[in-house]
Parts: sequence; structure tokens; C-alpha cells
Amino acid sequence: MTSGVVDADVVVMGAGIFGASTAVALQDAGFARVLLLDTWGAGNPRATSSDQSRVIRSAYGEKRLYTRWSWESLATWKRWERETKLHDSSVQMFLRTGVLWLAGQDAEFRAASLAAMRELDIPVEAWPPGEAARQFPQFTGIEDSAAIYEPEAGVLLARQSLMAVVEMFQRRGGM
Repeated sequence: MTSGVVDADVVVMGAGIFGASTAVALQDAGFARVLLLDTWGAGNPRATSSDQSRVIRSAYGEKRLYTRWSWESLATWKRWERETKLHDSSVQMFLRTGVLWLAGQDAEFRAASLAAMRELDIPVEAWPPGEAARQFPQFTGIEDSAAIYEPEAGVLLARQSLMAVVEMFQRRGGM
């Protein structure tokens, strides 16, 4: 930096999860000088990314592109978590909990989701009515529901993940 001027290949505006992830992806793509800017700072309370958690799942019905993107993003989160743990072993971004979808009356969503996930080799289980109640006896009122169970899905710890991604970006030389 000279005379208050920053020499950057790319400037990313907004240090929420989309901006921070974009900045790291640009580094991965070979851009050495990436500048990440946010008026209020990363993880600020005004940003939607500062919330505590998000569900990562792949069931999106006929929206196959979302199914693919979600599955690919989960692999990226896991990779970033491994990289981050090299510097701070206490960081956890993703909790694999599995996700249960009760189909209810929406058989089309269930069928389309199953087809998309199977096409992409995403682990998924189709449960007939009664199976969800057997697997999760603590729930009531689900005895007649067919279900989808995504064993690899779970919870992204949003705020922790955002801060870890920003720190990773900076550790890699981001500005």
C-alpha cells in the first residue's frame, strides 16, 4: 500500500458469508491480491451472516441446481474447516446431524428430491410411513408420514464459520 492506495486484483464488497467465501474462492483461483471490504466489519449484527446457524441439506425438489450447489458447498465447508483446524483446532464449522424431511402431502417434492440426490450420488434414505416415527420415537404425530433422511446433512455454525473464513482469508494474505 502506498499513498493510501491499495493495489488489488479484485475488490469484494461486503464481508458477510457470500463476500468472504467469494474472497477465499478468488484466492483459490489464483488471485494473489484480494481486498475484502465491509462498512460495518465481518460478522456485524446488521448482517444476515451474523446469525448462529444454518441448515445444510440437499433436498430441493425439482431445483436440481440447488441440490448440486448445496452438496458442493458442503464439501467446501468441510475442506475449509480442515484448513482452519490446522491453525486453531477448536474451530468447528459444520455439525453432521442428519436432516429429516417429513413428506406430508407433498409427494412430488419428495420424489423429485430423491431423484436429484440419487442422480448426484448424495447419500439419502427414503422412508415409508411409520419409519420416521420408529427412528425418532421422541416425535409425535409423524406416524403416517413418509420421509426423506439425509444422513450427511446438518448444521453450519454460521457466525463461527464466517469469522473462521475471514481469518483464513487474512492468513492467506487477503487484505
